[in-house]
Amino acid sequence: MSVLSGRLMRCGLAGPLVFVGITVPAPAADSALASPPSPAERRAPARYGALTCTVTTTPDGPMTFSPPIRLRRQYVNTRARLVLRDCSSADPRRSRIASGVMTLTGNALANCTGVSDLRGRATVTWYDAYDRPLARSSLRTGTQGNRARADAQLNGRVTSGYLAGRTFYGSVRPRGRLTRCFTRQGIPSIHGTGRLTIE
Repeated sequence: MSVLSGRLMRCGLAGPLVFVGITVPAPAADSALASPPSPAERRAPARYGALTCTVTTTPDGPMTFSPPIRLRRQYVNTRARLVLRDCSSADPRRSRIASGVMTLTGNALANCTGVSDLRGRATVTWYDAYDRPLARSSLRTGTQGNRARADAQLNGRVTSGYLAGRTFYGSVRPRGRLTRCFTRQGIPSIHGTGRLTIE
């Protein structure tokens, strides 16, 4: 069992993730992590030191939609708790970040073929390789910033906390068959995997 898996079990998140807040210890004081990027960092090439993580849901914690998604595009409320793993960066100041837990809530235009125009808020608690909380980030989703990706569901900006002012993008691709999309009930939730990058 990984260190992150052990923490999830202790938080009642073993297996699936649900969309409710989690309680974690206050992040350890660490000025290198908690401070926003300096003017010199903001002028640096965006790709240098980009923090990239894999994104997954877990068996008991899918991404939920209300109302359920169907063939017809419609606005839905969505909630998710996502695990960020295998985080890496070329910037040694970010190399301590190993994983994170994101809680997301918002609304989006969605149907069975995809989710777009996702707008809302998210928080991320970051952990090191020993499962110690390092910092928190508050994010706002929506197609904003010069680096928004047209094919990414999670375009947006870090509004406060660690990496404040940085742009992020990513997506969660559904796993499994979506045959229920053709039914009257639709699909109320999905499991998925993807990637998240903060530049």
